[in-house]
Amino acid sequence: MKQSAPFKVKRWRPPDKGRTSRCACTNNVCLTHRLIHGDLKPYSLWRWGKSGMFSRQRLLSSWKEIRPYFIFAIILFFAGIVIGGTPNAPAEFLEQQLKGLNSIADSVHKSDNPEMTMFLLIAMNNIFNTILIMGLGLIAGIMPVIMLVSNGLLIGFLMKAVAAEGHSVWEMIFKGLLPHALFELSAVFLACAFGMRFGMTLFKGIMGTALGKKQPWQPFVSTATGAVPALIAIVAFLLIGAVIESTITYWLVS
Repeated sequence: MKQSAPFKVKRWRPPDKGRTSRCACTNNVCLTHRLIHGDLKPYSLWRWGKSGMFSRQRLLSSWKEIRPYFIFAIILFFAGIVIGGTPNAPAEFLEQQLKGLNSIADSVHKSDNPEMTMFLLIAMNNIFNTILIMGLGLIAGIMPVIMLVSNGLLIGFLMKAVAAEGHSVWEMIFKGLLPHALFELSAVFLACAFGMRFGMTLFKGIMGTALGKKQPWQPFVSTATGAVPALIAIVAFLLIGAVIESTITYWLVS
């Protein structure tokens, strides 16, 4: 009788460096798939961040997707400034907006600690409104457009009022706007860009599903994935802007 060969346990071999397993359902490398098929060692999970949503490659890809909307957001904002400085600007609407800003200024002046009160009011107001507009972009991307144009109109109207009173507009820009606006406007443009893309990709997903197109929701999912690190950057920029506005800008204007 022929003797059977002894049972041997095969030693685990790491995969080839150039090989990556991909799931059939997605274009992204799947962590679960790699774990099951042995492409990824359990103790190397901490390295997964190199190909995750915070990786350099993914951030650059997200920026390429959002860049046209970011540029369009800038154009809308400055178009609003130009229109706000003309006689055709909606004066009644803008005067109501200025009254809201004056109420915030009154709360700051009545406070025992005006800098801290100003920081809290500005930070909470900006973060809430910016994130809200980013989410409301799902409604066909209309709300971010309205926010950009209305804010531009308000600044243009304010510049016109300052010039009518005989004050220097450039002094107002460099002392009252520029120090904090670099951070706050960057956050607003980024949030509105994602909001507009949310609306467009949602519409494309619905239409693609109705027409039976392959992977119609892939752009929407990609936008949602890129919005996570963008949201962190937006909140950070708004907090920095609120700190500058409640300290440096407050001191310069005073």
